[in-house]
Amino acid sequence: MAAYRQWLGETILGAIGCEGLIGVAGFYASRYRKSQHRGHIFSVYVRENERGKGVGDRLIKELLAHAVTRVEQVHLAVGSTAVAAIKTYQRNGFEIYGTDPSVIRIGDATYDHYLMVKKLSH
Repeated sequence: MAAYRQWLGETILGAIGCEGLIGVAGFYASRYRKSQHRGHIFSVYVRENERGKGVGDRLIKELLAHAVTRVEQVHLAVGSTAVAAIKTYQRNGFEIYGTDPSVIRIGDATYDHYLMVKKLSH
């Protein structure tokens, strides 16, 4: 039940195309008093055959329109090799402010995440 209540504070968007669900993205605002000014975008995914068509861009824009009513800044983490995703976030005003090293391990290889932030005007 606690996990269900936690989900109630989150926003999940889906993009629907001719083939059904083609993209998803989520947002939540921090529930902690000292960080309530911060929100987080998570679990952004666009079907491979739909990438490069603006689906991810639209999802991010919609989440930001929602976020601006709730927080002062939005954070996210993205794989350092996800060049197209990084460009999408940068087009939407996100800036890289750090690197979280070796977040993912696949076999013997490790991959970093870039930490990104967008400050919203109020």
